[in-house]
Amino acid sequence: MGNRANGEEGFALVVVLAFLMLFAVFLTPFATSARLQVLISGNQFQTLRLGSAANALNDFLNWQINSDVRWREAAERGDLDKVGCTVGSLDLSVTIIPHATLINLNTAEAPLLESGLQRLGINRESALKLVSEVLEFRTPRGYDGVGDGISSGLKRAPFEDISEMHDFSLLRAIPIWSLAKVFSAWSGQSLLSVEDHAKGSSRHFTIASWLFEKGNVGSDAAVYAVGGATATKSRLATISQDMGSEDGRTEMDCNELLGPKGVQVLAEIAG
Repeated sequence: MGNRANGEEGFALVVVLAFLMLFAVFLTPFATSARLQVLISGNQFQTLRLGSAANALNDFLNWQINSDVRWREAAERGDLDKVGCTVGSLDLSVTIIPHATLINLNTAEAPLLESGLQRLGINRESALKLVSEVLEFRTPRGYDGVGDGISSGLKRAPFEDISEMHDFSLLRAIPIWSLAKVFSAWSGQSLLSVEDHAKGSSRHFTIASWLFEKGNVGSDAAVYAVGGATATKSRLATISQDMGSEDGRTEMDCNELLGPKGVQVLAEIAG
């Protein structure tokens, strides 16, 4: 009888162990999914945190342009194009583009528009077609085009934002950020001539920042107007898509790039 009881107990133990193993197999995907969800949520939080910090940093850089003549001169010269530094665990990249170096979508003549489009890698035939569409799009009268290649149709008014370039079917494959490094909807060059390259002061700047920390990245880019009493609140438009990241940056000392206050803020973000 004892052997029989022991055998039954052993069988019951095997059944329980088998059940527990099956239960574990059943639960494993859910546990893995839960851990993955926690990781994703954590990464999303870090991306949001770094993106908000990049937004605040760009407002600070705009303040620098308006308050420090030497800093603005450096931005005008292009000395702050693709620069970066590191504070603790935080890696920063900055690009500041003076709009005096860009092509004005609303006033540029056809040859200059064509030149800019070809710089983006568009072949001459497509560039000429796009130039015609841009002129039709921005001009109240004088053109009889129908805007077949424009998703929103002919606006017959000036460009208000660089994102409107994605209304053109031939430009949708080009990231907004790439377009924003060649064209401006606010100011810039109008003539394809030697004289036009003797550029004056920019009335607008595009400021972009990327913050990298432990595999996470947050970014922000916006167009700012400079000068005037409301200079520190002059964010005109945000470039919120297709930011990617900038390669081949020039390393700088963070104190030189941001000043002590900016470095202190970054150090607090890095924790």
